[in-house]
Amino acid sequence: MHIDGLVLERPGVVSVAFRLQFAAITAEFAERIPWFQKVGNLAFATNPVYFLHRLLGELDCHVTPYQIITVNPAEEFVGGVLHLSRSPEEFKDSRNTEIAKRLETGGRGYLTCLQVRPPFRGVGSLRVMRAALKSVLKEKGPAWGVISDRNLLRWQMRHFGATLCSPLVNDDGLWIVSFGGGVANDVC
Repeated sequence: MHIDGLVLERPGVVSVAFRLQFAAITAEFAERIPWFQKVGNLAFATNPVYFLHRLLGELDCHVTPYQIITVNPAEEFVGGVLHLSRSPEEFKDSRNTEIAKRLETGGRGYLTCLQVRPPFRGVGSLRVMRAALKSVLKEKGPAWGVISDRNLLRWQMRHFGATLCSPLVNDDGLWIVSFGGGVANDVC
């Protein structure tokens, strides 16, 4: 994907590029994403083999990072998203647990940490993130994710086509959404 002087790439999980992305994700999301508490300290790991084994061991799934970078020689990290083969979320609310189980059983991957670094937020960033999400869904197929800020729920639905699956009031204070259509009516 090329848009507005930016490109979407898939760096390797042990690459310096992904470790920089992981550090940016940790800085933005570590406080808000419960499962991140297990892996957040890896942002400071300098040994790529250690980083990989700990990350995959803690998450127990396949991780595919996607990055939006500038096309200038610096290839500066603008933002990105992570695709996981299964969710590391642990829900308290049995309804969320059941919804997540049905989405994963239906073959959906898990998207997390959709972000744009603060210096790049503003005009055009929404269009770029929408295009990036569309590219990821085209490659990986429909997916689901969790929104941890209720204020972002309508925004994600309006701008990214997310479908709300969770009840608005639940014990987790987290909202499961589905991306990419094809959602069975009995799930969402």
